[in-house]
Amino acid sequence: MNGQATPRSPLRSPVSLLMCCALLLGALASVLAFAGRASAFTSAGKFTLSPASGSITDAPMAITSATTDSPCPSAATIMYMWLLKPGSTTAGLQLAKSSAGDTISTTAPFTVPMTGSTGNPSLETRLRGYITDGSSLDGRYTLALACGAGTSAAAFMATVQVSGTTWSLVQAQPTSTALTADGGTTGAALTLTAALTPSGAAGTVAFSYATSADATRTSLGTATVTDGKAVLTTTAPATAGSYLYYATFTPTSTDAYSPSEASQRVVITAPSPSPSPSASTSTSPSPSGSASPSGSSSPSDSPSASASESTNPDLTVTDEDGNTLGADPNLTAGEKVKITARGYDAGATVGVTLADSDAKFDDATADTDGTVTDYSFTVPKDIADGDHVLTLAQAGGNSVDFPFTTGASSGSPSPSAGDTSGSGTSGSGSSAGSSGGSGSGAMASTGAQIGAYGAGAVALLCAGAALVVHVRRKGLLTFADVFGGGNSDTPKHL
Repeated sequence: MNGQATPRSPLRSPVSLLMCCALLLGALASVLAFAGRASAFTSAGKFTLSPASGSITDAPMAITSATTDSPCPSAATIMYMWLLKPGSTTAGLQLAKSSAGDTISTTAPFTVPMTGSTGNPSLETRLRGYITDGSSLDGRYTLALACGAGTSAAAFMATVQVSGTTWSLVQAQPTSTALTADGGTTGAALTLTAALTPSGAAGTVAFSYATSADATRTSLGTATVTDGKAVLTTTAPATAGSYLYYATFTPTSTDAYSPSEASQRVVITAPSPSPSPSASTSTSPSPSGSASPSGSSSPSDSPSASASESTNPDLTVTDEDGNTLGADPNLTAGEKVKITARGYDAGATVGVTLADSDAKFDDATADTDGTVTDYSFTVPKDIADGDHVLTLAQAGGNSVDFPFTTGASSGSPSPSAGDTSGSGTSGSGSSAGSSGGSGSGAMASTGAQIGAYGAGAVALLCAGAALVVHVRRKGLLTFADVFGGGNSDTPKHL
């Protein structure tokens, strides 16, 4: 009234203060409630229903139990089954629930009995809550089995197909994969083929390999399944050995087909070396006058100076120092070697026997890769000289032989008495005129030269006799009468 501002009255009533706080808390609760409704289910896996089909008009929905493929990620006392709104993962209507007190596992897949939810709604009633124009309900719909109340809980998913008044659970058809390999030489092309059953399964196959079952896999690539097969051509490893190859099938639709995997052991070997020319294939001409006797040629079964490694890709043998032994090594009684054999079933018991011997040996055990590694073998002290075979065999499975010899090597025959290599007239152990310069395939120096001299003498004797007869017929040669008979035929002109 006098131009001065009237001062505001302070909130003196506690009732006004409490009302303001209540309004604020109510607004906050509304925000949180709407935020909860907007959250989506967290997928925990898949579930199935029993029975797997029924009528959409059954009220409640005629199901007796639900089975999950994995445990609930958190503890729950009741499982709720929701019909999700088509095209949404955040809105749903309850169809059924489990009974309180049922065992819901957090460590393994489980089965719970189901009953109708509040009001015992039918599937048709719930669908009409979303499809209100009276059109056909035919189609596929998603069900969620939640570990607790609310659409923000972890849930298992399933799909049902509605046709007319019938619903049926859409279950993934199981698949199987078979893997084959074409090729097996280091650094060469290797073709991998995965065959799918059923052949109509759509998806892709990822190929990989590893040195053993527990080793890290190396990816090789992915191929699309066409007419039930996926094919990939790759390059074999540069190192020879036994490898595990894998083919992993991933379906285009996990509702239609289940994933599957196959493995196949492939032995990669080194290419065979080119054969070196033998002495018998030499193109050097032999001397025309001296045929080589067949008995003096180099024996074909003599061992080479350096033994080649074993050609069996499933076998590796080393001495006590770790040096790899060649094929058919010559061992001594009491000598110890270490044997690595491959190709057995994982964890298989492998028996060890020595042919023609009563010696007993400990069994070996294959690892998860099917390999017996560094099996210790000691040559029996009473073993006879000759050829032997040690066998490492799995009952009803793979068998690997380790051949070896003992005693003096039987592959190098001693020279015969007629072979005088390094002595005689020629001084080199080869016959005269030989272009090879070595004793291999050469005639013995003594007998060959004597025969040549004898043949030459006979030829000269024959030639001389023929000449004498010829000149006498011409009258150019007569013989004196050394006996006084008067029959001298001395030429007149002499």
